[in-house]
Amino acid sequence: MISVVIPVYNAEKYLHRCIESILAQQFKDLELLLIDDGSSDDSGRICDEYATKDERVVVFHRKNSGASASRNFGIEHAKGHYVCFVDADDYVDADYISGMLAAVSNGDDADICLSGMKRDADGKISQMLCFERQVLQLSDLTSELFYRTILHRGPCCKLFRNEILNRQQIRFPEGISFGEDAVFYYQYLLCCKSIAYADNSSYYYVAHEGVSLSTRIHQPEQLVFHIKSRYELTQQLVEKNGLSIEFPEEFYVIKVNELKILLSAAFTYHRSISRCKKIMAEVIENTAFGVNTLHPKSLGNKVFLGLVKLDSSLAIAFLYAIWKSIKK
Repeated sequence: MISVVIPVYNAEKYLHRCIESILAQQFKDLELLLIDDGSSDDSGRICDEYATKDERVVVFHRKNSGASASRNFGIEHAKGHYVCFVDADDYVDADYISGMLAAVSNGDDADICLSGMKRDADGKISQMLCFERQVLQLSDLTSELFYRTILHRGPCCKLFRNEILNRQQIRFPEGISFGEDAVFYYQYLLCCKSIAYADNSSYYYVAHEGVSLSTRIHQPEQLVFHIKSRYELTQQLVEKNGLSIEFPEEFYVIKVNELKILLSAAFTYHRSISRCKKIMAEVIENTAFGVNTLHPKSLGNKVFLGLVKLDSSLAIAFLYAIWKSIKK
């Protein structure tokens, strides 16, 4: 049996499509755990409606605690051999689960399975990520496949072995609103030996206009946690599996952009130059982040990185002045 966990919070606009897509799966031996996280709209009633129609649907109504707590609650109640997660505003094709199980069966019960994903932007569908079907030991991953594996860091489009989740007590960090997915996923990978890749791209991520990492301002302390945790766990994955990884240029460009996002968040939440300087230093001085491996090509990024690495209040004050002029 497969346990499908869906955290639900005020998702009435999308919920019917999401639930219908799960119940229409070619693979029938599943349980659908709907975790109503204190919704104030009609989501709770919709969940209950499906529970009366299909005995595979199990509904839990809880006080609002966030997506991480809802997913953890789902893990605690999951009875399936594998657990997978779907977001309430997304949807899947009928071969979503069967495609991943077909890949897993080639690997004598692989520890985790990854599948591809498509993006639905107001009905416009585009491919986000896809794989060739194969099963490998993590220690055999190429640089290219390792990078694509860690880049695919959300909880969806994956099968997690329930036994590993509970034996290792792997759970989503609660109390933070950003980066918890990656921490959960990377901690799980650290407990894996084998990984299966499915060749279906049957998950549809629904993109909402104006919502992205670059447009949302997160608390800088949570961004620091996310950045440090991700690179520290990545380093552990490389070392544990004896890998020799050459990351693509994109990997280092992402790091520079993360520093920009972090500095903007620090300026937004803390107008104190000394406080902003301290926040940036937490990442700059982190060995796993590896700021000295960054060699940006554009002049703007070179100047930005040079100022940030100075560890100078004057440099941060200069960047703050530029930031303020851009925000006006």
